[in-house]
Amino acid sequence: MAVIAIVLVALVGISYFVLDSRYEEGVIVNGFPVPKDAEVFGEDELIDIESNISNSLYLDWPKVTNGLPFDYKLLIMLKGWKEVDSEKFEDGDTLRVYTKDDAEIKLTTTESSIGILLSMPNKK
Repeated sequence: MAVIAIVLVALVGISYFVLDSRYEEGVIVNGFPVPKDAEVFGEDELIDIESNISNSLYLDWPKVTNGLPFDYKLLIMLKGWKEVDSEKFEDGDTLRVYTKDDAEIKLTTTESSIGILLSMPNKK
């Protein structure tokens, strides 16, 4: 029984390492996981007060053609981000909102690209 437990722990550890190695923490988007195999086509560090967006990263990533890959959703969760809202639009685009500590990320997906938008914390 102990051997089975050790093997399971080893498999989980190896799986996490392999999963984690396919993504990096985005500096511009507060450590939110960014796919390493996606191509950046836009990046902003400007502050847009009206939309409450402070940083954004836009990536061409054909793997999102059928929605977010399961391993990406799993890694987002394992890194401590919680999905608090989701909306699918008629054109097939999706908006998901994630939070962690005081940060809020708006993750948009289109046919073959994603946008990772860091919202500014609300000042009270």
